[in-house]
Amino acid sequence: MVKPLDEAALSALPMTGGRMDVRFEDNADVKTQLEQFIGNQGLFVSTGAAARPFSEFELVMHLPDGKTCDPARARLVQVVPYGDQPGLMLQFLDLPPTVEPQLKTFLAKKEAPPIPTRNQPPAQKEMKNGEAGPGDRQTIFDRIRKLRPDERSRLAGRANKMERSVLIRDTEAVVIMFLLKNPNLTRGEAMEISRLKTINHQVVTQLLSNKQWAQIEELRYNLSVNPKTPTSIVLKLLPGLSMKHLREMAKNHGLKNQVKQAALRIVLKNAGT
Repeated sequence: MVKPLDEAALSALPMTGGRMDVRFEDNADVKTQLEQFIGNQGLFVSTGAAARPFSEFELVMHLPDGKTCDPARARLVQVVPYGDQPGLMLQFLDLPPTVEPQLKTFLAKKEAPPIPTRNQPPAQKEMKNGEAGPGDRQTIFDRIRKLRPDERSRLAGRANKMERSVLIRDTEAVVIMFLLKNPNLTRGEAMEISRLKTINHQVVTQLLSNKQWAQIEELRYNLSVNPKTPTSIVLKLLPGLSMKHLREMAKNHGLKNQVKQAALRIVLKNAGT
């Protein structure tokens, strides 16, 4: 488990952020965080210290042997429960490319090769292409429902198709943010995320920062009519939408007047050219 090096010092920081020194408790913790969180550009810090969501930190990670990784920049995306105390879910804004090699080098020195055991049961056969048989979806749903938000976030970054079909309906925006980092996320899943009413500014920004998804006009339209998308972002998306979608938006009584009028102006401008 990753914990603050000095809990009192972290608690004394301004709510807007500052320097956060954290330490890995043991080798297993380094391996877990590297594979399941850091690999998805995130880190979970177990602490009761308060901080405001979206606060930014200079993050210094201390290894169990006392050495430190190169400083990174991270943003707090959510305060989530972890057992009996809350924890901080961080997303890296600037993770030096040297950090992962530093962690892997540490593990290579500390980990002994596994000793083979006799009569070891055969590994369970993986589902082909992440698919599941009849009734398995309910089993997967029940399993995921029992996970904590940090565990669901960790799973989202590597989830298979069936697991993603459950996680995509998660009400925690931080889970969706990690889901967007899943390399196997499909076009249809990205489209579904763009229609979610549980997204926030960070999810919208992350979705549009992916060139593969941002070039889909239908996805940009979905975000433009999604009430959770900030108006400032919608106004930037409008010029890239089709006339058909702009006309629909100009007549959409569910949109803000500012958005409707901006869409109408573009339609009238193009009608006069």
